[in-house]
Amino acid sequence: TFRHTGGNWSVLCGTVGVGPCLIRDVQWTMERASCVYIFGGEWTVSSCDIRCAHPAGDAIYCKGTSRVPLPRRYTRTKDGTEVPVKYARFPPVKLAIKRCVLGGLRAGTPTGWGVLVCDRAQLSVEQTVVEYCHQAVSVVDWCRASISDSTLQHAGNAVWFGNRCEVRLRKCRVLDTLAAFSLRTTWDRGRQCMN
Repeated sequence: TFRHTGGNWSVLCGTVGVGPCLIRDVQWTMERASCVYIFGGEWTVSSCDIRCAHPAGDAIYCKGTSRVPLPRRYTRTKDGTEVPVKYARFPPVKLAIKRCVLGGLRAGTPTGWGVLVCDRAQLSVEQTVVEYCHQAVSVVDWCRASISDSTLQHAGNAVWFGNRCEVRLRKCRVLDTLAAFSLRTTWDRGRQCMN
């Protein structure tokens, strides 16, 4: 759990992984890859300012599958032989983001994604600003997302979605973007997409 209870911001650099976890009242800026990489458990990110300065990076990357590859690990079977373990199992991802500012830096090259969720993750975004990125929110590969009372601004696409995902927008503001919505391919469709 990352918590900051004082009046000033904490400044962190790095990547975190398996939840459950609460990240609250944190200022997080990173110049490479993902600021927060989530691949298991339930997460809550609230009252944070998370910025990525890498043009192909993301403020929050959430991979919802419950398997992550682990090379060169072995486990013993009942008869004493060793067999390679190909995956570690983690619980499905549920990510809640509340009252945050996410995206790229105000000056310079925008980051790739504000929030990227894939592989069956569940996302809830409330009262959040996502800005200065190529895609503010990307929801792909059987994910579900609910975005409410939020602002998506200064982005190439406000919402980029596809491959059997569900996206629900409610009371959101989309400002200064090239496209409000973008589908990943012609086969993709958002089953629910409402303003």
